Amino acid sequence: MSQQINLYEARIETSFWQCYAPFPQIALGLAMILMLVYLFAFWEYRDLRTELERVTAQQISEAQRLEELRQSMPQPGIDPKLEAEVNRLAARRQEKVLLLKALTQDRVGNDGGFSSYLEGLARRHVDGLWLTKIELTDGGIHLGLDGLTGRPEYVPQLIQNLAQEPVFEGAQFDIFSLAKTSEAQASMVFSVRAKSDKAQKQGEN
Repeated sequence: MSQQINLYEARIETSFWQCYAPFPQIALGLAMILMLVYLFAFWEYRDLRTELERVTAQQISEAQRLEELRQSMPQPGIDPKLEAEVNRLAARRQEKVLLLKALTQDRVGNDGGFSSYLEGLARRHVDGLWLTKIELTDGGIHLGLDGLTGRPEYVPQLIQNLAQEPVFEGAQFDIFSLAKTSEAQASMVFSVRAKSDKAQKQGEN
């Protein structure tokens, strides 16, 4: 009795395992390489994150320091003296405009017109006091003056000055009102009213 052995199939099986035998080593090698790459990337990421945190903290510190410097620097402001001078010139200009408008208006009632009254107001101007409104009614019999001043004593001074003008001779002046414009400002508003007997007599004549 004889037994046959298939050597061909045995050789094929042996050859098959021989071909795939290196795969575990290759897979292990690839896994180690991937692990090394991951570790390298992790260390790089950690370094970058640390650097980012450092830069962010530095930016915050510099921003805080810049804000402290900004707050410590004196704030730019307007010179009070310069502002007061500008306001004075503006008010003086407005006063001249009022006088010019009144001079150019054609009014009736007083034979001499109103130019003499306005000229008297211009001559007796008080520095530190500015007129914002001039009213001449009833042919110059009634006079109304509104304005601004930094010192209340300037208003009686204006009245005394006007009393020296011939055109206001015999006029009865009265301070109608005198009050501060606001608590934050030192300027005051005033209102003066006067009645001229001389103009009234001229009108009757």
